[in-house]
Amino acid sequence: MILADVLRPESRETVEILKGLGIKSTLLTGDNENSAGHVCRELNLSNFMFNCLPEDKSEYIGQRQLDENKVAMIGDGINDAPSLKKANVGIAMASIGSDVSIEAANITLINDNIGDLPHLIAISRQTIKTININIAFSLVLNITAMILAVLGVIDPISGALIHNIGSVVVIIYSGLMVNYKRLGITKNINKKSFKDMNIKTHGGAKWL
Repeated sequence: MILADVLRPESRETVEILKGLGIKSTLLTGDNENSAGHVCRELNLSNFMFNCLPEDKSEYIGQRQLDENKVAMIGDGINDAPSLKKANVGIAMASIGSDVSIEAANITLINDNIGDLPHLIAISRQTIKTININIAFSLVLNITAMILAVLGVIDPISGALIHNIGSVVVIIYSGLMVNYKRLGITKNINKKSFKDMNIKTHGGAKWL
C-alpha cells in the first residue's frame, strides 16, 4: 500500500502564475524529505525545506526579511501561527485552519481556495497603484490651484470648487476598483471581480 499527499487541482497552476508575477515560492513542511520532494516535483517547485519545526519556519522567514525581501506565509495549523505573525503578510485557511492561525494572519481565505492568491496579489498591487495615482493627481491639482489663486488668476471660491472636483474624481477613480477583473486560475473564473472574492483582509497590501 502506497500513501501520498494529493495536491489541490489548482495548486500547480497557482504556483506557475505566481512565478509570472515575480513571486518566489518555497515549501516549508514538517514532512520528511521524500514527501516534500514529491510535492515539489508535482508543483514544479525547486525551493523547499523539510522536517521543519515551527521555529525553523519563523527563522527562515526572518532570514528572508534580513535580505530585504517581503514575505507572505500561507498556513493552516497552530504550529504555523508564529510564522504567520512574523511574515510581512500572513495568509490563513478558514475552513481547515485553526483559530490561532486565523487570528495571527492578515488575510483569511474563506473558501480555502489558493487559486485566489494571484488575484489577491494583483488587486493589492493595483490598489497601491491607484493610491499613488490619486495622491499625485491631488497634489498636482491642488498646487496648481494654489498658484493660480496666489497670482489672482482664480478667486478663492473657484479654488475651493477645483479642490472639491478633484476629490470627486479621486473617489470615482477609486470606485473603479470594484470591477477590477481577477487574475484567474481557470477560464471559468477569469471574469470574477474583486467584490466576488471569498477573502477577509486586514492589512494585506503592506507586503507589496
